[in-house]
Amino acid sequence: LLVQAEKLSKPVGGAESLPPRVEEAVVQRRGGVGDVEPEGDPADARGEHRRAAHYHRVVDRERSLLAASLVRRTLAPLLDLAPQDVPVTRQCRCGSTEHGRPLVLAGDWHVSVSHGGHLVAVVAAQGRAVGVDVEEVPAAVDRGVVDLLESAVGDTSSPEAYISGWVRLEAVVKATGEGLARPLGDVLLDSESSTWSIRGGRSGRWADLPVSAGHRGAVAGLGAAPLSVRVAWAD
Repeated sequence: LLVQAEKLSKPVGGAESLPPRVEEAVVQRRGGVGDVEPEGDPADARGEHRRAAHYHRVVDRERSLLAASLVRRTLAPLLDLAPQDVPVTRQCRCGSTEHGRPLVLAGDWHVSVSHGGHLVAVVAAQGRAVGVDVEEVPAAVDRGVVDLLESAVGDTSSPEAYISGWVRLEAVVKATGEGLARPLGDVLLDSESSTWSIRGGRSGRWADLPVSAGHRGAVAGLGAAPLSVRVAWAD
């Protein structure tokens, strides 16, 4: 472990009585991953290669394969299994198991994956749906995109501020399982309490991730229980 940190969001709205939950976040720097092979049986590996092949850029294919490997390596100690024995598949809102978010078939564990810039991140939580997003801070943000999302993101005064808001919003819609099918303008973030809510729908917690310079990251969880995130860096 290169870095280990912990962040506990402040309880609000009677959440003090709810048991704290710990979410495991593992972040890996992408580099020299061209030879990465996903753990698991050959059929699983072939499936991950098929999914990775949908990306046009080599770097995105590498990130996809590294993320698949990191999912198993993150869950292995939590399930007391070898990485190749971790029972994980895919599940999409459309019903397909050929793509979509990872689905853990043991122990009521939930996982979410993100890759952006030089980072790949995996977050895992037991008994609670979670979402994670990491992004590289761009040199500039297209004005049309800023105008479109300004009401949702909030602070658009700089690329850093814009991406900080973006990763929080995307982590939320990944936690709900809706992804970007959910308009980001429906998500309301409260910075003081580190809580989020969706108009007419669900609510939960969010926390920023301490990622490397030039990147921003966030994790979100469903429900009012305090969100405690343990972050580990992996080589």
